[in-house]
Amino acid sequence: MVEVVEVLRKIRSFILAPFGLLFGLLVRLRYKLYEIGLLKSHKIPLPTISIGNISVGGTGKTPILFELLKELEAQGHSAAVLSRGYGGDEGVLLKRKYSEVLLLENPDRVSASKNIPYSETDIVILDDGFQHFRLQRDADIVVVDATAPFGPLIPAGWFRENPNALLRADLIIITRADLVSKERLEKIHGVIEKSRKGAPQLPVVETRMCAVGLRNIATGVLLPLDDLRGQEVVLAAGIGNHESFLKLCESFGVKIQKYWKFPDHYEWSNYDLNRFSDIKYVLVTEKDGVKLSSISDDRFYEVVIEVQFLEGEEAFLNLISNLCLNARASKIEPLWSGIENVD
Repeated sequence: MVEVVEVLRKIRSFILAPFGLLFGLLVRLRYKLYEIGLLKSHKIPLPTISIGNISVGGTGKTPILFELLKELEAQGHSAAVLSRGYGGDEGVLLKRKYSEVLLLENPDRVSASKNIPYSETDIVILDDGFQHFRLQRDADIVVVDATAPFGPLIPAGWFRENPNALLRADLIIITRADLVSKERLEKIHGVIEKSRKGAPQLPVVETRMCAVGLRNIATGVLLPLDDLRGQEVVLAAGIGNHESFLKLCESFGVKIQKYWKFPDHYEWSNYDLNRFSDIKYVLVTEKDGVKLSSISDDRFYEVVIEVQFLEGEEAFLNLISNLCLNARASKIEPLWSGIENVD
């Protein structure tokens, strides 16, 4: 059955490949129009950093965003996050982890940026902003998932841009680097280097996702991973990369009986809870935990994760430090008041 599905996927991708080529050309044309000024971009009067990817999701971008917020908080800087707000679960999770961060959710992020209190904000983060050319930024962090780094463009696949778009990146973070072989990582780095031919070489930054605890969704109690080691569990998730969640849960020693794989940003309902009526432990992602918070019982646990740098953490911290220096400078001598050239 799995083989049949894979064959059908390849046939679909082949048929839709010309449309993917057209999509890629349109994205590149749009970027060029902004680059030469035929389409207007806007500058926020604060240091601005974008975190994005070349795929439609599932790269581990949100944990990288949280790692950035954690470091900014540690350095005493206040951040504003501009997000499209699609799905909603990331926003709720962000506010739960970083309640002091200003989150502005609006598909029109230029309009949302008008609501930033500049005197109270040091740095602006553009979430999922790599293709959001209307807002200028001082640095672009691009997240690449080692388990699915590149592929066909929409609608033939799940990618917004080809690897050559990485030429625009200021830092590339490879996530889930622990889930692939050394040879696979070398090939990914080779593609990145080829895509950036003629541009300054970027430092190698590789990370993994680590489970650090299990939070009972109904009670909020955080349990150590060892409490469920050896226990029979069922996994359930509505995410973009199911294989990574499976491997994450396998890493802390639970016995997985079944995995219910739902679409990304799945809207949980009471009907879904009935699927697990005879199950003692159901493990979900933190994003799924947001959707389950008002309906779940004490059988549901969200796997709390953090980012661990395998290589290149210093490059990540240096990028933040440089932005923080700009933030301090902007407080001494504001770049300007308000946003330039807002429609």
